Amino acid sequence: MAKRKRSNEVRIRLNDEEYATYKSRLDQSEMNGNEFGIKALLGVSIVVIPNMVEMIKQVKMLGGNVNQITRAVNFKTQPHANVIEDVRKGMSEIWQSLSRLREVDH
Repeated sequence: MAKRKRSNEVRIRLNDEEYATYKSRLDQSEMNGNEFGIKALLGVSIVVIPNMVEMIKQVKMLGGNVNQITRAVNFKTQPHANVIEDVRKGMSEIWQSLSRLREVDH
């Protein structure tokens, strides 16, 4: 069995208010408790971007659609209109999400 990189364990006690704050921030971060605790302890800035997982999925789907369009152009065929429209809609949704993030940031 491989030796763990982190062999020291630390336990802390929190009152109800501290635990509620910890749990809320942990849930928002989409990290596991260990990762969150280490980053918080080391003073690493933990930035929560709402809907980031969903935006990543959309970008990956768009990447597939862009690949389809690229293949069609390379083979000098016409890409399906619905693929192009899906890319337009997806890009619009991502742009709107990023615009909302920018508003929250300021």
